[in-house]
Amino acid sequence: MKSASYNQIVIFHTIAQEGSIRGAARKLEIAPPSVSQSLKLLESKLGIPLFRRSTRQMKLTEAGQYLLENTADAISTLDQALEGVQTLSRAPSVG
Repeated sequence: MKSASYNQIVIFHTIAQEGSIRGAARKLEIAPPSVSQSLKLLESKLGIPLFRRSTRQMKLTEAGQYLLENTADAISTLDQALEGVQTLSRAPSVG
């Protein structure tokens, strides 16, 4: 199985938080088709649907809920690490 990318997991989390592809696209400031394609690729890589879709809403499947819960801390840790690196790059160097 090809591994999922960080961006695909972030997009998945944003869809779950916003409750829709359009809402996630607005929050991430990217086009809805890009969000939809990322989700399709992630589900394809995993071989299982992560959301139950209807015309009115998207609800997490059992697999989606599991993935959301078990990647939340990792995403938070990665985000903090990336912010820390950016902070270092803005700090004046001593030497």
